[in-house]
Amino acid sequence: MQTDGTIPHNKPEIIIRDYDKGACLLTGVAISGVVNVIKKDAKMISKYKDLTTEMQRIWNAKKLK
Repeated sequence: MQTDGTIPHNKPEIIIRDYDKGACLLTGVAISGVVNVIKKDAKMISKYKDLTTEMQRIWNAKKLK
C-alpha cells in the first residue's frame, strides 16, 4: 500500500474498504493449527498498528471492530 511516509509492514494480505461506512479493515490469513492463536492475533495487531493509523489519516476512515 502506498503511504506518505515509510512504514514497516505496509503489505497486509487483505484490505477491505467500506465506502458506505467510511471504514477500513486490515486482515490476514492464518493457519488454524497455530497453538497460540491469541499471541498470534496480538502480534498481527501490533504489526499493522502504524499502517492502520496511516490509512485512517489518508482515507479519512475509521476502524471497523
